[in-house]
Amino acid sequence: MRTANYTDFSNNPKSYINSVMENTDTVIINHSSGKGVVLMPIEEYNSITETLYIMSSPEMVRTIKEAREEIREGKSRIIDLDELWK
Repeated sequence: MRTANYTDFSNNPKSYINSVMENTDTVIINHSSGKGVVLMPIEEYNSITETLYIMSSPEMVRTIKEAREEIREGKSRIIDLDELWK
């Protein structure tokens, strides 16, 4: 994770954006107001957003916990994905 102040970022946006895209880096851009923003790869943003969506559903969290417990107890089986499409 990198940090930059707003002025440095605005003088070198290409450098920061390339760093994020090429190195899966995250950059925190601080503003003189004390606020800031985060620059991150879209894949990381989408992953975080999806996780928040899933975790906001008590039913989904319950289902995940039940499935995890079934795996621990050996009540699961491996399914060939090709079998699902037959």
